[in-house]
Amino acid sequence: MDQAAFSETQRFTQVWAWIILITSIIITIVFLVRFIRTERAKNINPIIYLIFLLPLGFGILFFTMKLETHIDENGISYRFFPFRMKESKIDWDSVEKVYVRDYNPTKEYGGWGIRGTNNNAAVNVAGHEGLQIIFKNGKKLLIGTQKPEQIQKLINEYSRKHIVNT
Repeated sequence: MDQAAFSETQRFTQVWAWIILITSIIITIVFLVRFIRTERAKNINPIIYLIFLLPLGFGILFFTMKLETHIDENGISYRFFPFRMKESKIDWDSVEKVYVRDYNPTKEYGGWGIRGTNNNAAVNVAGHEGLQIIFKNGKKLLIGTQKPEQIQKLINEYSRKHIVNT
């Protein structure tokens, strides 16, 4: 897409998740250092080291995850990095209805991330507000947002121009 009228980048902000992640990384590092210092570590299978390093890998993954959303005259695009390297684009022509709504991530979709089914999916990282898109083929997609007022203003403008039934 060209210059987006709306652009948002979100990251996971749940404090409890960061506390668990940082605590597990610290505990892993402490155990790994103590393990390496022992005489037994010389005779251990290298796979054990990988097990110790898994929390570090999850930490890096969690730190790099982000949801990027762009809206402009051509449509809506989003990308959930690093799981989707390429932007997914939604043309206004394929949209039946679009609006901002409150939702319950855990009750409706089972949490945050890329969630749901093929017919009713969500892409979110935090909060409880999202851009609900209902496609002409009946499928639904909810894209989480931390800027509902800004999105609603643009949606009102673009839906009048591009979507007949709003």
